Amino acid sequence: AHVVQVVEVADAPLGVFLVLDYVEGDALSGLLNSARAQGEHIPRRIAGRILSDALIGLHAAHELVDDAGKPLNLVHRDFSPHNIMVGTDGLSRLTDFGIAKAAGENATTTGVLKGKVGYMAPEYALGKEPDRRADIWSAGVVLWELLSGARLFKVKNDVAALIKLVSQAPARIEDVVPDVPSAVAALWASS
Repeated sequence: AHVVQVVEVADAPLGVFLVLDYVEGDALSGLLNSARAQGEHIPRRIAGRILSDALIGLHAAHELVDDAGKPLNLVHRDFSPHNIMVGTDGLSRLTDFGIAKAAGENATTTGVLKGKVGYMAPEYALGKEPDRRADIWSAGVVLWELLSGARLFKVKNDVAALIKLVSQAPARIEDVVPDVPSAVAALWASS
């Protein structure tokens, strides 16, 4: 229920295309941009529900098995507000598995990073093979952004973001959002 379903995969003269379930609503990125434009934040309880739903979808992807029951070890590699659809039905769904990668798959060219740099795990940015922990890092960045109302690294381009990502620890959320619950702040302390 928390993953946008693929209805059909087809081949056309211009290439392969996917038909996905239609989700009436907006991407979380659109909601964040609207809130920022009005000088507001998405209320914490709503933000928590949105992220919780998306994490249920992410967990389902991580636990996916093949027909023989063997884990696929799928990694989304682009868990970001752009790929979390918030439906008018109150459910949030993870979408865009277009760059997801299963363990052992060789679909990515060596040295090519896939995903949005601002949500990328440092280990992945350094060239290590991503696993589900890279997606969990990305979820933490989304949570940080939901709580603070700002991007984790305020930079002008992806190169600057990569440099900060691999050379600097992120700001502690309680330093940016002093009234954040201690249990939420503890999430960063344990990473």
